[in-house]
Order: sequence, then structure tokens, then C-alpha cells
Amino acid sequence: MSATDKGYISGGKIQESSYAITDLDATEVALAQQITGGLDKKGVLTESLVDSVAQRQGLTEIVGGKYGNNNGFDHVYETSDGKVYLLESKQINGGISLGSTVNNVQMSSDWVSAVLSKLDSSSPAYAAVKNAVDDGTLVKGVIGVDRSTGKLVMVKLK
Repeated sequence: MSATDKGYISGGKIQESSYAITDLDATEVALAQQITGGLDKKGVLTESLVDSVAQRQGLTEIVGGKYGNNNGFDHVYETSDGKVYLLESKQINGGISLGSTVNNVQMSSDWVSAVLSKLDSSSPAYAAVKNAVDDGTLVKGVIGVDRSTGKLVMVKLK
């Protein structure tokens, strides 16, 4: 699935193309409830929830995907078989709005390249994402709590 040129993914597209992660533990359910209740203004709870689920499911976090004041990639993970996942945490309220700049939309190929150009080229996240981009195996997605249902859902992006 792709976002519009302005970075929007409609609720209908989310329902058609997403899948819910339903095996949340008690702590994760509590985080999802706080997010659904509007208590995650800066996205910190959403990122914590995603990190918790990813770790519990055996994904390894790859560090070094941020630059400046918390800019860059929200999450870079690697599976046990070496597949690299680049995920953006968003709250889902009807649809998803990815950030956009004059030249690109968050999670687009151009945006990924722009972020890579700002990262420390010796960081593990830079190497993992760059290699996955170069060999065509990077998996991109948006993940977040649907505030209308309370479910953690993931949408795979092109």
C-alpha cells in the first residue's frame, strides 16, 4: 500500500491492508488503553508499545536511526533471518497522516534516502537500512493503535 502524495492513508485502506497484532501482554494492553484514551500526545507511549511487542516477538532493535532532536527512523528492527524492518509509529484516528516535506513523504524511498544522508554512516541502523535498500529487501510499514478500536495494527508500505 502507498500513501497519497501528501502522506495520507485512509481508514478504508487501513482496514483492507492492515493486520492486528492481538497477542498483547497485560502491560501492552494498558499502554494501548492509555493511547486510545488520548494520553500519548508526543507518541512516546506508542513507540514504547511497539518496542515492547517487537522485543517479545524476537525482533532485534538496531540502534542509530535518529539524528538531531529525535528525527529519523522511529524503529529499525532485524529478524532472526536477517530481514530489516523500518517502522513508523503513528496514532491511527480514522486514517494515518505521514509527515511530509517539500520534496518527499515519510517512509517513501526518497525520504528514506534523505534520512540516511543525515545519519552517522558508521551507525548500525545506517548500515542495515542502506544494505536492505540496496538489495531490495527493506520492509517498510506503519504501526500504531487504532484509537477507535484499541487494537495495535500494522500496515505494510511499498
